[in-house]
Amino acid sequence: MRSVLRTIILMLAATAVGSLGALVFIWTTGAPDQDLPATKIVFVPPAAGAPADRIGAGTREILSAPGVVQILIPEGGGVSLAASPALLWSLNAPKKGVMRAELVPLSGGAPVAERTMSGDLGPGLYALDLAMTGEPLAPGRIYEFKVLLADENTGELFVPAKGLVERREGRLAEDAADAASRGAWFDALGFVTENDPSGRARVTDQTGFGDLLRSAGFKLDDLPQ
Repeated sequence: MRSVLRTIILMLAATAVGSLGALVFIWTTGAPDQDLPATKIVFVPPAAGAPADRIGAGTREILSAPGVVQILIPEGGGVSLAASPALLWSLNAPKKGVMRAELVPLSGGAPVAERTMSGDLGPGLYALDLAMTGEPLAPGRIYEFKVLLADENTGELFVPAKGLVERREGRLAEDAADAASRGAWFDALGFVTENDPSGRARVTDQTGFGDLLRSAGFKLDDLPQ
């Protein structure tokens, strides 16, 4: 908020035969206008643990390392307080081929959301926005989010990028800093990005986006600018 600057000017003037005088008093209250610094967005892992903490050791290999496709989910998985978050990933080099994103219950079953894109795929951010393409997440259930990429030019099938997603019940966050401090990864990410129906996403708050990702262990040099 800007401080309020109030100035009261009292002017007393008196004239008399053969003389003229003026007296001016200036009284200023408040401080000069200034912008308060924004709260830094720092991701704090959820107090109840990451989704990976609640699954058996045999399924932990689904957490994949960065590659041509990098899913924007912290190590151990991400939590959402919202029922229909957007799940983001980055394509780190231009490709021509087919890219498919899907979200499947870890316990098995059909995808609850999916999106397929093909042709010339430019580098940058993409999103599987559950508010547009899928059903709400069930509280307490863990899902596997994965993105598969096949290069049409070389025939190469890249190792799928994977991560864990879990919805937990709780008060919805007021802003990105609030969400990040409570371990609600997807909620925080949603405050600093936006998505369109084509499946592309963009950053709306570069500083907040950078703070959030760095605090979760991402290297921004790995992402296309």
